[in-house]
Amino acid sequence: MIRLPADDVYRSGIISLDDPVGKILPEFDDKGAETPVTFHHLFTHTADMDGHFTDTWNDLEHAYGEAYPYLGIGKQHRYNGTSIGIGLKALEQLTGLTLPHLYQKCLFAPLGCESIESIDGSAMTWSNAFDLARVGQMLANHGAYGDLHFFGQDTFQQMLPQKLDKLLEPDTDVTWGIGFTRFEENGLSSQTIGRGSASSCTLRVDLEKDLVITMTRLTAGKDFQEYHPKFIAAVTNSLVD
Repeated sequence: MIRLPADDVYRSGIISLDDPVGKILPEFDDKGAETPVTFHHLFTHTADMDGHFTDTWNDLEHAYGEAYPYLGIGKQHRYNGTSIGIGLKALEQLTGLTLPHLYQKCLFAPLGCESIESIDGSAMTWSNAFDLARVGQMLANHGAYGDLHFFGQDTFQQMLPQKLDKLLEPDTDVTWGIGFTRFEENGLSSQTIGRGSASSCTLRVDLEKDLVITMTRLTAGKDFQEYHPKFIAAVTNSLVD
């Protein structure tokens, strides 16, 4: 969800996923870098960065810009929030809007999401299940919601999980999307995308069955691992052709 405003900028043609980050953030000048870091690296966790909750650092891009020549870009996949934060710093530069304002203007308000508050690109987003389902339905519609069109089919295809053999080694088994991974569990089809969260919230969008499942919570209960699969199965088993 948090990457969706960025996808709208990609659709506009201002930048593409495979553009170097230095095109927008001068701190990431490619001189001295073995492999130029692209937005694709940032949003697929292949830019050799670590940590979460770094979006609020006012010098985040400067600190990592200093380290840039020493980073192993495209060497491994390591989940983090920092690379997402840097990608969204570029988005702020492009739009002239702070990230929370950008989310509200370009995504949440048009969708009618009144409960969602988001202040970073990594971990600090709050929502009820219904508003999260609005976002999920827009994804199920490949970027459309009612009369609104947030992005087109080409952008949607770029967001889908795919093998990262162009970013990592050619024989890698790592599959990742722009903000999403694949889920095939408890009756969901192989065409299901979504993500979890640190608080164990759930977003599943089954593109084959046109099904959206959401659940929000502050933290997992002690029996989460036992009952979450049953929760998904209860929904999929109730579907009627």
